Amino acid sequence: LEMNKALALEPAMADAWHYVGIYYMQNGNYSNAYEAFDSVIELSPEHDFVYLNRGLTSYYDGQFDMAFTDFADFYFQDPSDAYRIAWQYFAAFELDSGRATEQLRQQMQAVPARTWGGGILRFLAGDISENQLISAAFQGIETHQELVERLCEAYFYLGKKAAMQGDTEQALNYFKLVLMTNVYSFVEHRVARAELYRLREADQKSVP
Repeated sequence: LEMNKALALEPAMADAWHYVGIYYMQNGNYSNAYEAFDSVIELSPEHDFVYLNRGLTSYYDGQFDMAFTDFADFYFQDPSDAYRIAWQYFAAFELDSGRATEQLRQQMQAVPARTWGGGILRFLAGDISENQLISAAFQGIETHQELVERLCEAYFYLGKKAAMQGDTEQALNYFKLVLMTNVYSFVEHRVARAELYRLREADQKSVP
């Protein structure tokens, strides 16, 4: 409501359109989300996160070609960012899993392996185990909040890997753990419900 009030006063406020788009995306109103993010791009083509969030909208709307394109644009803004690499990988996997893994291995070379982000990519690539990723989440932590944030991300990427391998039950458990961290500002938390919905919908369709 506040963002709509702001837009009524200043229709060219890109950040307001961006927040409206995120709201629509999280609530599954993808057509309105597309319109909001398109407005952001029209007003501010270099906006930091619009390509991520429009890509997420396309991804959870099942439009994987569109998602891949937006995630690619987001990736090229900072090719050393592990999270940008991960999201492009998720979209690419839906289009061609083999090629996606090859691309992941090429792109992850730009991320130091011993960093937290590097660990996430190594896990997705199959170079380290679930236990090793969880163990890495506890390293270099100074506060409880930092640990909760790390676990939010760890549970999410563990859930994604399980879902991609067809282990629906394990994936559901991990995405539920993501929600239990209550790290509302993280994209992993924002989309965990959408992941749960996708898995449950796919499970229902598989029942004769």
